Amino acid sequence: MAIVILLWFALAINYVDRQIPYSIFPALKTDLGFTDARLGLIGTLFAWIYTVCMPFAGRLADLYRQDRLIIASLVLFSVATIGCSASGSASAFLAWRAGIGFTEALYYPAAVGMIATFYAPAARSRALGIHQSAQFAGLVVGGWYGGWMADHVSWRAGFAVAGGAGLLYAAALACGRAALEVIEALFANADVLIAPAAPGAAPQGLASTGDPLFNRPWQLLGCPSVALPGGLDARGLPLGLQVIGRPHDDERVFAAAAWIESALQTGAIALGRCLD
Repeated sequence: MAIVILLWFALAINYVDRQIPYSIFPALKTDLGFTDARLGLIGTLFAWIYTVCMPFAGRLADLYRQDRLIIASLVLFSVATIGCSASGSASAFLAWRAGIGFTEALYYPAAVGMIATFYAPAARSRALGIHQSAQFAGLVVGGWYGGWMADHVSWRAGFAVAGGAGLLYAAALACGRAALEVIEALFANADVLIAPAAPGAAPQGLASTGDPLFNRPWQLLGCPSVALPGGLDARGLPLGLQVIGRPHDDERVFAAAAWIESALQTGAIALGRCLD
C-alpha cells in the first residue's frame, strides 16, 4: 500500500489548495475588492478549466511517465497556490485560480493510471477507495485551514504555507523517484540481490532479533526481502543473508530464497559427509 499512501497525501494537498478560497470570501472582498459575482467565478472558473483539461491530461498520462506527471502537477499547482497569496487584484487572483485548475487536472488521470498499473484486480478497488478518501479529507482540512489562517494569521499566509507544503512534498517524491531509478539500474541484469542481513551475527537469546540497519534501506525503497540463515560465526551464532528483489516482485524473491536455502542446506550436508 506504499504507493497509494503516497498518492493519498498528494491528492489531499490538491484538495486543500482548491478549498481554501471558499472560507475566506470576506477577506477577499475587503483586500482585493471582490464583488459577489466575481466570488462566484472562483469556483466556476476552476471547475470549467479543470473539466476541459481533464481529457487532455488523461492523454498525457497515456503517453508519458505517470510518476513524472504527478510530481509536475504538484509543483505547478503549488506554485499557482503561492501565486494566489501574492495577488494584488481580483483579476490576478482569478488568473492564478485558473492556473490551479489547469495544473491540478494533470494529477488525477496519472494517479489513477498508476494505481491500476501497480495493483492487481483483487486489490485495485480497495486502493482506489483509499486514494479517493483523500478528496474529502482535503475538503474538510482545506475549509477549516483557510478560515483559521484568515482569522489568526492572514489569508495570504494560508496560501503561501499550503503551496510551500506542496513543493516540499513534490521534492520528497522526486527524491524517492530518483532512488527507485537507482534500484531499477541495480536490477537491470539481476533477478535478485544477495546481501548480509545484519552487521553481525544474531544476538543470543530472544530479547532482540538483531540490528535492522541493513534491512531498512530496502524497506524504505519498497523492495521485498527475505532473510535466510547463511552460516555460523566463531561462537556458533547464526549469520544471516537477505535476498532482495524489485518492488512488487515478491513471488520471484520467495522462489529465489527457497532455491538458495535448499542449495545451502545441500552444500552443508555434502561438506559434513566429507568431514566425516
